Amino acid sequence: MKRTFTQILALLLAIFMILPVRASCAAEKEREGEGGVADTYLAEPVELDLAENELLMDIIEVDGLLRATVGVTSEELTKKYGTGLGTPYQTEYRYFDMEYKEDETKREPTPSFYQIAQSSDPSLGLTVGGEPFLFTDGLGEETYGVQYRLYKDGEAVSDVLNPKGANNHTFSYIQYGARANVVMMGEIPYVWMDYTEYNYELYIKDHFVKSTDIAPNVFVSDYGLMEIGGVPCALLYVEPIMDPSVQAYDWFMKDETGKTILMPLTPNTTQLATEGIELEGEPTGGAFNDGEYGYFFSNGELWRTDGKKSARICDMIYAGVSALSDLRAVRPISDGRIFVVADGQLFSLSESESSIPAERKVYTLGVMNGGYLPNLSLLVSKFNAAGKDCKFAVKEYKNVTKLNLALVSREVDVLLTSDLDALRNYIKQELLVPLDELVPEFFEEGVLLENIVDLTRQDGVCYYLPREFQIYGERVEADLWEEVSKIDTIEDYCKFILENDPNYLLEWDNRSLPPSFIDTLDDWIDRENYTCHFDDGSFEAFLEFCGQGVDFNSPLYRTGNQYPKIENFQLTNLIAPSIFYDVETAKEYMESGKVQTAYVPYPFPTKTYDGYDIHADGLYAVIDKEESREAAREFMKWCFLENVVGELRPDDLESDYCYDWDLHGIWKIPINQAECERYLSRNLAWDGPDKETRLPLEQRMYEDTWKIIREADHFANRYTVLFDVMVEEAYRYIAGTITAKQAADYVQNRVSLYLAEQG
Repeated sequence: MKRTFTQILALLLAIFMILPVRASCAAEKEREGEGGVADTYLAEPVELDLAENELLMDIIEVDGLLRATVGVTSEELTKKYGTGLGTPYQTEYRYFDMEYKEDETKREPTPSFYQIAQSSDPSLGLTVGGEPFLFTDGLGEETYGVQYRLYKDGEAVSDVLNPKGANNHTFSYIQYGARANVVMMGEIPYVWMDYTEYNYELYIKDHFVKSTDIAPNVFVSDYGLMEIGGVPCALLYVEPIMDPSVQAYDWFMKDETGKTILMPLTPNTTQLATEGIELEGEPTGGAFNDGEYGYFFSNGELWRTDGKKSARICDMIYAGVSALSDLRAVRPISDGRIFVVADGQLFSLSESESSIPAERKVYTLGVMNGGYLPNLSLLVSKFNAAGKDCKFAVKEYKNVTKLNLALVSREVDVLLTSDLDALRNYIKQELLVPLDELVPEFFEEGVLLENIVDLTRQDGVCYYLPREFQIYGERVEADLWEEVSKIDTIEDYCKFILENDPNYLLEWDNRSLPPSFIDTLDDWIDRENYTCHFDDGSFEAFLEFCGQGVDFNSPLYRTGNQYPKIENFQLTNLIAPSIFYDVETAKEYMESGKVQTAYVPYPFPTKTYDGYDIHADGLYAVIDKEESREAAREFMKWCFLENVVGELRPDDLESDYCYDWDLHGIWKIPINQAECERYLSRNLAWDGPDKETRLPLEQRMYEDTWKIIREADHFANRYTVLFDVMVEEAYRYIAGTITAKQAADYVQNRVSLYLAEQG
């Protein structure tokens, strides 16, 4: 059954109106070990008065006291053991009473130099730790890494916990910062390791468990280890590797296709499985147990399971714990509290009517198709360290359905997404704050790039903005410019390519062609009138063109011209010396011998637009909530006006591209006009011996780049329902399961239905 966005919101509102009653019932069921969904705990950070050079690794109750594992670093330690493999910490035990007052006379070293985990039963004396060791890296340099082992009562009882072997020192497995959990069943140890960078491994008795190539078309990830009822279990997430030629999801209400399972383990387990006890909640790394329950994190949420069902018991996003937080321990305490160690900090969870604090000081940056999460986590961390009155945490939503639910429950304050359809719907539902009103300084002359801002306006109002962007188009050899400049349809452009550069199709994987060509899907879709015309033959012809591309595994793939006449054009930086905005200048350079081949860029041919299309990994919008409006304003101001790169030195062409802009992490064009100017004009300050010959070239590249930026006039429509529909049916045609005519008919019907429901 299909529903419009309005109907979905109405339904969700109705659901949320009855949630208090159901949450209460679910909480009771959860306490009885029957599972259910309930927020029954509130998280608050705890201050242990650790120094800046100290890091909380773990905490556990021992004989009525709280024993904390604390890592301590120093300049001397870094000088001795410091490498590019993380910060060297030496760990020690510290004892606190239940009110967090330390008895400093009880401090003692841990069994290993660097302890990262321990059994939930401290009487077992079972820990996982590491010792620094000196080895010779691939460059012949002597450096330090960490060898992790299992310890029992202070003695090492396992070989090196390195799946590559003790003599194969792959950097991923010997870094500081690894996480682990360990359980002991009789004399058999079970250890889960996360060696950082998402390298998860499961060790049983004396061997590592196979975690790849488990079953055809299935990917299995091992997100943790827990013991429930005397049975050790791996916490797995199993998801199919989608065959894009098969329609495998409901395109109106996309949901996760994977499943979370508990896999019982034995000493003889040698590989992960695809079946087990199914649980609610998607794990994101780290699992623990207390003898009765298992605990795991799903993004910033803490979930609990009795081995049969699972329930969310606390949403820690409001305490500042995000999807990428470094979760190291979950420890229930005898007085009913649950301690969580994350990001080197202690959080105390106590039973509560709500998981949201009465006066919330941590706000949520909700992300759906909005960029690379580690980069966003770093961005938010920088904001939180900037000394503002408010803090933000990142929370990812996998699809529109989950994001809609989050908006109804009012848990999102600032939104970051590339889904233009979702943003258009939220504007229609009056869920977004006009940025003209919230941050008027954005729209003062010369602050942001005006033509990019204009692309976002709906009925003259700006509701969302990209922090940075890329420009996409095409480029052609200068001699072909006059001919291609007259083309204004995708169908004619496909004919032009076949006639002038047939090897073009050898340079593309045929499944890369449809998404790269249909970013500008408005040639087929009239959004204002809620109609489309995929049945006029043009889409069918386009698919037949794509079908002539080669398969990625074909021996013909990438056997075309080394210097193709027609290519995709992407602008993230200054244009290359061989690219010219003006065709006459391009020809002059070729005739003078200054360049061997000259290309002229141009917008992708389309009847709808004249200029280039913009690709933005994320568009920032602010949810209309009075209680978070000022915090959102502070974040947006910082993100767009304060968190900008300053002066950049000119590129040194002899330094293997280790340019200042690279080190600063500028990979795209900033919307902040002053920052963009500094970025693009950096080489105009060149003062080397070749100044007289280089500066005219740099000046030309600088001016041409600005001209291209000024000609951008629309956003690409990726990460939208309609884009997915078109690509999905195109893939089915390429796979040979349907004809081009059938694909065009299916797209026409599906898009027409969607547009009718939106109108």
